[in-house]
Amino acid sequence: MDCVVETFGLTKRYGRETVVDGLDLAIGAGEIFGLLGPNGAGKTTTLLMLLGLSEPSSGRSRVLGHDPVREPLAVKSQVGYMAENMGVYADLTARQNLLFLAGLNGIEKPAVDECLELVGLASVADRRAGTFSRGMRQRLGLAEVLIKNPRLAFLDEPTLGLDPDGIATMLELIERLPREKGLTIVLSSHLLHLVSRVAGRVGILDRGRLLALGTVAGLAGECGAAEDLEAIYRHFLKGTGEAAA
Repeated sequence: MDCVVETFGLTKRYGRETVVDGLDLAIGAGEIFGLLGPNGAGKTTTLLMLLGLSEPSSGRSRVLGHDPVREPLAVKSQVGYMAENMGVYADLTARQNLLFLAGLNGIEKPAVDECLELVGLASVADRRAGTFSRGMRQRLGLAEVLIKNPRLAFLDEPTLGLDPDGIATMLELIERLPREKGLTIVLSSHLLHLVSRVAGRVGILDRGRLLALGTVAGLAGECGAAEDLEAIYRHFLKGTGEAAA
């Protein structure tokens, strides 16, 4: 497997609290990989370490061949990040938001129209983002990731707060990106039943520890849960006091 993300005993502590605990992970090129777990499982902290935005307490990682601690700019130049609460400039249009972001990143001739077309916002490119629905703002956030033409994208809870139609639209977009843009995607969420629609493999985290790794079908067989997604989740989170989302 041609790995674009590798972690080796990756650990993050805040005082006496261990947020990510000895994480060993390998994600291949072109994958949609689901990083799953309840709130507080360590998902976002893991992404921030992989981006070079938070330094690990111990262990190491490689992202697209670079060490995020020693080469953070090399990582950021090739990785797009959609935070859980993606911000947009409400007084700017969708097009202006993308142009502004491109300018901040020194991107010449940004493919603004192409990105807006891909996320289904071409017809509202000149509307102020402040008038957009939650789902439209999330799609604009995804366009802000794509404007960098990254090789790898980290999407943190991209369906959070969306209605069923918005969720379906976002998942369809995510599923298309490896095929149409050659992207590798790490999709962080607490919702197994949504991630399983698009992810080839998933890793289940709880309290910083990787409890399970594999395809949904493989994990189902391991715990004897057939395709009962909630049962799979509960099986690997048993004893933690957490319920499946």
